[in-house]
Amino acid sequence: MIKKLFVIFTLFVSLNQIACAEPIENDFGIVNAWYNGQEATVENIQLKVGEPAEITVSVFSKIECNVYLELTNPMVTKPYKIVNGPSDFDELIQNRDVKSSWSENYTWIIEPNGEWTNGNAPINVFVEFSDRGDDRHAEFTIANRSASRWYCNKSSS
Repeated sequence: MIKKLFVIFTLFVSLNQIACAEPIENDFGIVNAWYNGQEATVENIQLKVGEPAEITVSVFSKIECNVYLELTNPMVTKPYKIVNGPSDFDELIQNRDVKSSWSENYTWIIEPNGEWTNGNAPINVFVEFSDRGDDRHAEFTIANRSASRWYCNKSSS
């Protein structure tokens, strides 16, 4: 019984950390993200098809290393399109041999495409700081869009 409670508590803490609204920091670097100027994680956003939203990810390296970044969506059906930005969804951005104190901001403009309704459509970020095989990861949800049918119709106004 105690073992089951421990597993449930550990799972709860792990999931709670993924949905935190603070920068993710480890001994290799810091990652922070915003959805339309609101610090991640932003829940229950309501976007209509074709309505743009801005995603910004800030990365800071504390050491000399390689930094890899990817804007991700865990779904098979892709509910967004990239209007403008440094990469597409699930496309790796590679920064090799960055110096200590290196930083970069990445900004994407995305729009819902109407391919997914009646469920949540998260926008996630994955960052890896890699120092000759010693890796540190930061992964979390930037925004979680509630994709109802009503919001997937284009505005008539």
